[in-house]
Amino acid sequence: MKKLLSIAFLAIALTASFSAFSQSQPVTAKKFNKSGVGAKLTLPTADVVAPKPDPKRGLCCLNFDNWTGYTLYVWVDDVYRGTVAPWDEDGICVQDGWTSYYVRTAGYTYEWEAEGQCSGDYDLKIED
Repeated sequence: MKKLLSIAFLAIALTASFSAFSQSQPVTAKKFNKSGVGAKLTLPTADVVAPKPDPKRGLCCLNFDNWTGYTLYVWVDDVYRGTVAPWDEDGICVQDGWTSYYVRTAGYTYEWEAEGQCSGDYDLKIED
């Protein structure tokens, strides 16, 4: 009986830990604001070498799942981090801590943004 209870407790603990790491949320679009955050962000025109991450800190991974027909540009902590093709997905990892992201369509039609304490893995379903 003790062995059965131990196995059940272990299964519950593993299930709880996995669900804590995989957080999914839909992110709905808003029309691009010409005087908002995105108006100040630009695409890089030259190579920029990123600093080496601190191996003592954990990682926060953001997966941008593009459920739109638009090409998306992605910034994390005001640094351009890449492009996500229409109906595709891509992810980046940054160090744990307070993190903000901003996403906009290539043609400045829609934008998405949020910020918060980031730790673990996040699936962000970008939809219009």
